Amino acid sequence: MNKHYYYCNCVLTNQFHVIATKELKEEKDRLQKEQIELRRRFDDEKELGGYEAKAKEEEGRLEAISLGNLEKTVSELKLLVTQQRKDLEKLSIDIPSLEMNLPALQKQIRDLEAELKQCVCDPKQVGLGSMKIDYVERMKMFDLIRVEDERIRPAMYCATQTTLVAPTLAQAMKVGYEHHVRVVSLQGDIIEPSGIMSGGGRTRITGKMGRSVRVATDPESTVQNLKKINRKMDNLEKELANIRSQKGNLEKTVSELKLLVTQQRKDLEKLSIDIPSLEMNLPALQKQIRDLEAELKQCVCDPKQVKKMSDDVKKKKSVMDKCEEQAKKLEEKVAKVHEEIMGISAGKTSAIKKSLGEAQRKLNKAKSTLNNLRVEIKRSERDVVTCTQRATSLHEEMTKLGKTVHDNNEFIEIYRGQIDESEAEWKVKNAELKETKTAHGRSAKELARLSASRDKEEESLERLERELRTVRHKAEEHAGEMRQVEARMRQIRLNPLTRLYDLEEVFAR
Repeated sequence: MNKHYYYCNCVLTNQFHVIATKELKEEKDRLQKEQIELRRRFDDEKELGGYEAKAKEEEGRLEAISLGNLEKTVSELKLLVTQQRKDLEKLSIDIPSLEMNLPALQKQIRDLEAELKQCVCDPKQVGLGSMKIDYVERMKMFDLIRVEDERIRPAMYCATQTTLVAPTLAQAMKVGYEHHVRVVSLQGDIIEPSGIMSGGGRTRITGKMGRSVRVATDPESTVQNLKKINRKMDNLEKELANIRSQKGNLEKTVSELKLLVTQQRKDLEKLSIDIPSLEMNLPALQKQIRDLEAELKQCVCDPKQVKKMSDDVKKKKSVMDKCEEQAKKLEEKVAKVHEEIMGISAGKTSAIKKSLGEAQRKLNKAKSTLNNLRVEIKRSERDVVTCTQRATSLHEEMTKLGKTVHDNNEFIEIYRGQIDESEAEWKVKNAELKETKTAHGRSAKELARLSASRDKEEESLERLERELRTVRHKAEEHAGEMRQVEARMRQIRLNPLTRLYDLEEVFAR
């Protein structure tokens, strides 16, 4: 049964551990996904704010340019023309190869110069501000982006800036490596100004370049959405903190359960080793139990005898009370006689009075010793009765547990210990009874010694009788009565069955 219990406990513990780990993992994955999504939204909002700030700066620059900063624009155009001329000079280095195409090139140059002059004159006439002219093959990515909301265009410009778009990789390499600008091809190949090329490959990864950007045109709704997202993010962070604390508690519980499982496995191994040996010892224990039951049956006291003994105890107590009353009367008589002697002898018997007082004190001490011994005897009787009752109750419980002895080996050991304790108590009580008997013997010796001293005092009284002839007769009667009392007290013996003084028999004599 214990083996099955430990096995079930181990299985339940493992199942609980697996379920708790699985739920914790699912909750962790869900929170990580929500955290990533919120972080992405937060980064997008932050980036959008940066783009808006840069857009405002660009708008300020455009306003400053439109107010009259045309000279700077003209100087930029002149620099551009000089750069174009330098490029043309570079192209004209290879004169032999270009002589055949020289007329066509010169015509193209004239056309380009005319177009450039026209482009420079048109903004001046209209007053639009500055314009930057570039090759058709070096078209900016910003010019290819189309948005629904024009407020997003500054953000797009901050993102792309001077990035150019080339139709092929060869053209992108040519423009990028010659002019050290950032170029992207239509296939996704990117050439950085430093000359590093990235992107491309067999599989094309589509980004957001070809998608239409959709934004909310209402600023209030955007702010409300941001507030909602922030509130949701705060709630999720609180939930994440709570789950982390729960995770710590669960991990602690799991570690404790692991330790418990290992300990239970060790206990299971120990029990699996101990069970066969205990099963082998079971028949011997059952036989021992039967022997103990037989011994208990023999040790059980007869209720009738106990009742009879209790009645005898009550009778003896009543007799003892009567004897105590008679002893009190005798003491009163002795006191009266002593007073008469003292009244007659006046101051002549001071020594006798002193010796009599000492003898009286010793007699009182002996009486108190006898009373203590009686109390000890009564207590021993009560202990004997309780031990017998306990033995009977243990016998009844052993008979009830005899039916289920194969399932209650531990209870058998417990009751065996209780039986041993009761036997030890029984031995202790017997030892106490023996001690009381020895104490009674010592008290008897003390009484004998007191009687000897009393005899000496009586001899001294006889010596004084010559001077107290008038009270000799009364003194002799008093001494005779005292001798009778002492003789009766010497005849007191302890009854081994009732543990009381059979005073009735003494006074009957």
